[in-house]
Amino acid sequence: MPKYTEKDLQEAVREVHQGTSQRSAAKRWHIPRATLQDRLNGGISHAEAHECRQRFSRQQEKLLSRWIFHLVALGVPPTQGQFEEFASRVLVVHGDSQPLGKHWVQGFLRRNSEVKLVKENDFREEAAATWDSYSYMDHDPEMLFDGEALEIPDWIEPPGPYLEEYTFPLQD
Repeated sequence: MPKYTEKDLQEAVREVHQGTSQRSAAKRWHIPRATLQDRLNGGISHAEAHECRQRFSRQQEKLLSRWIFHLVALGVPPTQGQFEEFASRVLVVHGDSQPLGKHWVQGFLRRNSEVKLVKENDFREEAAATWDSYSYMDHDPEMLFDGEALEIPDWIEPPGPYLEEYTFPLQD
């Protein structure tokens, strides 16, 4: 059976709620009928079930995404290495000194598909010069994750219309 995505499963659930039979919705979206039935009976997604194993919560990852969008809006998109360095620094500030896993950034990008990073070798010299004048590490990561409050500090979302297209709610 072809692979299906969480979006496919959600579409199948939507169709069942609109009156389509479970069997035909499962067949149309190439989803095992038992999987569709589990979700209809209140089951949670694989990602939700394993969130406790992740280094960052979903809300914290949303804040990391906003940090990236902020830098993109400033014209200095981070590279994978710069993003990994910042995420590691956030963890250290919160008492987690273990290094990020080898494929953590790829997993983050898969979970947050709206985020795009600049490849190291695509980073033009002009952009690199911009990084010299704007240090993304000047901001204290403690400000980014202020306990459970999840307030967005002013430096990550300054007032102005240029960031409107990058904002999204933190609620899941």
